[in-house]
Amino acid sequence: MEWVVAEPQGTRIVLVGHSYGGDTAAQVAATLGAQGRPVDTLITVDPVGRGVNEGFLARVRAGSREWVNIRSYGVKVSDSSDRIAALGSRYGASPRGYAALYIEAPYNHGTFNDLLRYTDPTSVSGFNRILGQ
Repeated sequence: MEWVVAEPQGTRIVLVGHSYGGDTAAQVAATLGAQGRPVDTLITVDPVGRGVNEGFLARVRAGSREWVNIRSYGVKVSDSSDRIAALGSRYGASPRGYAALYIEAPYNHGTFNDLLRYTDPTSVSGFNRILGQ
């Protein structure tokens, strides 16, 4: 947060977080938005965290001009990363309706690169949004 606040107004700010890092990025966006400095793009990749409720999700949405949430979903064979994420309390489908773009990707929780690059039916991916495309 200190880095973002130190940047001049008008600097494009993109936050990307995976797993607990996704929850941390969401918390930072919510806090910055409440301070009048919303981030340009927030990308949460299969976020994991406790205390996710409608109020929190609304604050995250208000704290980002664009929120892209990528959910690991529909995997035929679960692995240890999926079990660990389940223990940590995945956001699951809760960002649907709050995130500007909600993508369900058929990859395991631990496959960050695949999740980030997965394109939805409109050919948009989290990686594209990092690049501003």
